[in-house]
Amino acid sequence: MSYATTDDGIEIYFDAKGQGMPIVFVAGYFGISDIWQAQTDALSEKFHTVAFDSRGYSRSAKPLQAEAYSIPRHAEDLKAVIDAAGIRGPVVLVSHSIGCNIISTFAVNYPQQVAGLVYTACYVDGKQMRDAGMTVEMVCEAVSTPSGAVAFYQPFGVTESVGAEAAKWPAHSMQANAAAFLNHEMADRYDAITAPALILQGENDAPNPLPFATALQQALGGGAELKILKGVNHFPPLEAPETVTAYVEEHACKCFAE
Repeated sequence: MSYATTDDGIEIYFDAKGQGMPIVFVAGYFGISDIWQAQTDALSEKFHTVAFDSRGYSRSAKPLQAEAYSIPRHAEDLKAVIDAAGIRGPVVLVSHSIGCNIISTFAVNYPQQVAGLVYTACYVDGKQMRDAGMTVEMVCEAVSTPSGAVAFYQPFGVTESVGAEAAKWPAHSMQANAAAFLNHEMADRYDAITAPALILQGENDAPNPLPFATALQQALGGGAELKILKGVNHFPPLEAPETVTAYVEEHACKCFAE
């Protein structure tokens, strides 16, 4: 098992495999590397793939202080993982849900380290989510018990076996991460992102409907390519693994060829 240690002393579990140009996978509010298993298994035959558990989840440390959780903090954790994995050149970053804000923040802060971006189940920022009716209190109440945490994800397309993992995560970290993503605003920062971007959005995404994806596309200056995944809800890596893998591989090859 491999761990990166962040600049605030938190251990982040990561799994690195394969050789070649680097692709790093970033989970969202379902913050475990398991959601990327199909992609890393397939792509590690050609690329150096890295996936990790976010702080507060699974094999990574779970600090008790609420202030230890924020989107900028997660972006610095991503930096620590990239460094610990021995990656020195630009990477392609692949994200899910709130991971999209994490990689966007990283791309703003470390543009020279980003070759390309892939967003799945995306949105613009926490304000967009709040404007759509989601509140910190609503999410915190929903995930306050193990059974509630599992039930929270069930309508979003997660597989039963993977969804059951949510029962293992402490309520304090899930609640702190809820505040982290819902309070984060960055709509005015996307114009600083210049790396080529690909958006993969399920046509039936329950929490992040298609207008969220088109809003992100516009925020990125309209140059991002948008692919709508038929019959897919909020978990494209699990619901359409082969399709997501193929799109990630195609985009990565384009980015690394530039």
